Amino acid sequence: MKRFLVAIVSLVLLISILSSASAETPETILFRNIPWFESYATVKQRTDSIDGASKSWYKGIDEGARIEGWYRQWSNMYANENVTNGGTILNYDNVAVAGYNSSLQVSFIYPIENNKIKYETEASKFYKAKYKIDDLEDIEGAYSDLVTKLSTLYGTPEDKSYYNTMDKKDSPKGSVWYAKDGSTVWIGIYYNSFKDKYDELSLVYAAPGTNELLIALDEQMKQEAADEEAAQRENNSSNFDGL
Repeated sequence: MKRFLVAIVSLVLLISILSSASAETPETILFRNIPWFESYATVKQRTDSIDGASKSWYKGIDEGARIEGWYRQWSNMYANENVTNGGTILNYDNVAVAGYNSSLQVSFIYPIENNKIKYETEASKFYKAKYKIDDLEDIEGAYSDLVTKLSTLYGTPEDKSYYNTMDKKDSPKGSVWYAKDGSTVWIGIYYNSFKDKYDELSLVYAAPGTNELLIALDEQMKQEAADEEAAQRENNSSNFDGL
């Protein structure tokens, strides 16, 4: 009897230890173990070699793309949550993730060097990746399945739905996991405006400080545009043509 009780107590302690360990906040959250802000060439080599993946039929490489922060998935929390001509996006189809077929966007941001934006794809840095899983009949089941799997890896998430400003639709469900370094992974049920129903899941991995980076890039763009206008005014200070 004593042995039985000791075994029960040991089992309870083991379960408690494993539960607390699984709920710990991770140091970082990575997309396919690729370091954040890795170079374009290095990341492209990794993502090009994903088994079964193919370049998107629509646009494999989108240079000078409009890039977005991860808050873009559910709110207008930041005015500068997206930046036109802010970087490069790689697009893939037929990417397997946790038993689902998805499309994948891998996003890179142009760096600011010596107070100037470097508009070069090869210089851009990896900061975000988004899986899109669509054509789901049981979207609630898929969402629950992936939340369970992500929770096993990253602990207990926070509820975080989004509001789609384009379609004026609320997401019925969304969850986000935060790492200690500020990196994140978010999953949410997405409204498909073409089919007028909720049948997509977005799964977004983002680097630490993603939205702050986009805000800084947007502000730098505005400053460079203002500087260019000032230089043009100076060069045309004696120009009275057409007045």
